[in-house]
Amino acid sequence: MLEQVLSVLAPRALERWLALALQPMVLLLCCAAVVSWSDGDLDRARAVGEWLEKAGTPVTGVLVVAVALALAGAGLLGLALAAPVLRFLHGLGPVWRWCGRPFLWWARRRTRRIRARWVLGLARQGAAGAGPRELADYQRWERARRRYPADPAYLLPTRLGNLVRASERRIEGRYGLDPAAVWPALTRALPEQALLAAERARGGLDRATAAMVWGVVFAVTMWPFSMWALPVGLLAVPVVVRGVLPGRAARFATELEAVFAAHRGELYRVSRWPLPPSPAGEPAAGRALTVHITRGSDDPSARFTP
Repeated sequence: MLEQVLSVLAPRALERWLALALQPMVLLLCCAAVVSWSDGDLDRARAVGEWLEKAGTPVTGVLVVAVALALAGAGLLGLALAAPVLRFLHGLGPVWRWCGRPFLWWARRRTRRIRARWVLGLARQGAAGAGPRELADYQRWERARRRYPADPAYLLPTRLGNLVRASERRIEGRYGLDPAAVWPALTRALPEQALLAAERARGGLDRATAAMVWGVVFAVTMWPFSMWALPVGLLAVPVVVRGVLPGRAARFATELEAVFAAHRGELYRVSRWPLPPSPAGEPAAGRALTVHITRGSDDPSARFTP
């Protein structure tokens, strides 16, 4: 029985450990390489190897377990540091209250330009004689339009924040459900496959942000050993912010919209809230359900389903 339990849990534990420890492990190896390269010799590495050989298997096993736990702990710390960084990159937090006005002005200006080009592309694509070029131009501006909230009041200072906010506003506009408010309740009713897909998409955002944090840590800690460590480590910031996070945020937004499109009925079911009678009545029903989940409903006409 114990062997069966271990055969099931061991692969999952190893997968979880790798997800947590991979980035700290890469950082540790990079730091060791920089220190060794700066010293120009491997005497200390040889001394450590000889000491482990003399210490024997029990001591080596304890050290391996300790290092594995330390790497996992460092991974947890990196994810904890990534959360406020990701929130900042979304354009949220007190810092943006002081310096966000120029970025909001630029976002509004860009939104107006994109919408004007989208309207023009829509007209050209629907005109007589339109071909693949007009269709491609329209699709380009349609994708750009979907990266920003339709209502300028919901704009954020950063593109990353606007991409996620636009997805949340589309969900609320279609179904009346506030994703931030009802998501914890919805996760209790989601099928495992849908929940795992959403968690992977969100985890991709967190891991990319954590990689940027580790790049900064590498730059700060290793620059006394090599000046090249500073630009190499700080290079992770623009690479992640401009090259990695937008794609992963788009994937997360797509998964979020797909979950609500396919499984919002489960939220009504587990909440024992009556399903909306028609698509036209769904926004009002969703808003009522959001109120019920967040603070409780005092509507005397509301009735639970059996």
